[in-house]
Amino acid sequence: MLNIKKHPYSLFLFAVVFLSPISFIQIANHAIDVELHDTYFIISGKHAIWLVDIIFIFLWFIYFTLRKIIWSILLTWLHVLVTIGFLFIILFPFSNFFNLPKRYDSEAGYETVAFYGDINRIVSIFAIVLFFTQMLFIINIIVGVILKTKNSDNK
Repeated sequence: MLNIKKHPYSLFLFAVVFLSPISFIQIANHAIDVELHDTYFIISGKHAIWLVDIIFIFLWFIYFTLRKIIWSILLTWLHVLVTIGFLFIILFPFSNFFNLPKRYDSEAGYETVAFYGDINRIVSIFAIVLFFTQMLFIINIIVGVILKTKNSDNK
């Protein structure tokens, strides 16, 4: 039996079980448009969800293999909850919940575009916080390795 209190990284597997079926229903059939320099990438929502599933499985695997050297359970909880929550928040606008048009020449006829105009800024802030939260993961492992080597040297 999984002990979530001791192993919060198991929540990554529960998130994968929750996300995977979503990629097979109509909500995830929308595209994500990414403009990068002069190139316009269109990524299927299904593939974006699969990418998040792969990231969650990778993080779970790293935590599972390094569970003996993790320094702080609090940092693990913080990393897991922020990563899962913020990735859901970042993917939420792409689910077409707001029923925004994907492509438009002008914002004149769409009141919802003006109403949800700051969604890009909000998602960007969440993405930046999510990026810096991944540093908790690295700090947790590095400090755990340093402390384990110090403890093994003292014995």
